[in-house]
Amino acid sequence: MVAFLGLLADLGYIGLHPKVITGYKRRRGEKALPEGRKNANRVLAGLRAVGERANAQLKSWRVLACDFRGRPGQLTTVVKAVQALQYLIRDPFGAAVFDTAS
Repeated sequence: MVAFLGLLADLGYIGLHPKVITGYKRRRGEKALPEGRKNANRVLAGLRAVGERANAQLKSWRVLACDFRGRPGQLTTVVKAVQALQYLIRDPFGAAVFDTAS
């Protein structure tokens, strides 16, 4: 048996699995969500945004956007390499200093 690790998902996945974490929908007859549920939806959206952005960046790399022609076992290595390059390009913390004179 395979263990389910959990998943952050949007409202379209409500009821998929007990361990799928989704936001809250407004119930029929309610004018608005209670403030606590709105805040929970905001936090969940913020967490999901990180993964959504990463997927969007990976799709922009041509090697992944087109048909991958290598062995399927190589795909994980290619994705990790693209992620590392993307990290170096973006330099999210402004700490990387490259010596281009050499």
